[in-house]
Amino acid sequence: MIKNENRYIQVREKKNRLFIALLHFLIISFTLHHFLIISFTLHHFLIISFTLHHFLIISFLIHFLIISFLIHFLIISFLIHFLIISFRRVLLYSSISQ
Repeated sequence: MIKNENRYIQVREKKNRLFIALLHFLIISFTLHHFLIISFTLHHFLIISFTLHHFLIISFLIHFLIISFLIHFLIISFLIHFLIISFRRVLLYSSISQ
């Protein structure tokens, strides 16, 4: 009877150790799983923010180029307009002087 009780206690302790080992394995794997999910999320957040950052830089450059083009266009059109007016005045004065 004592041998059966000792055997029962040994089996029970073995089951308890196995249960504790399984519990530790589940906790560690659960923690690693969530760590991987968090690092994956942060990785994609960094990629998205990096992409948005470059998108903002590119859009700023595009706007800068468009504004620069418009300013140059206005300056050139003003110069052409000024040259046409000047040329007309020259033609007018030359016709008057003749």
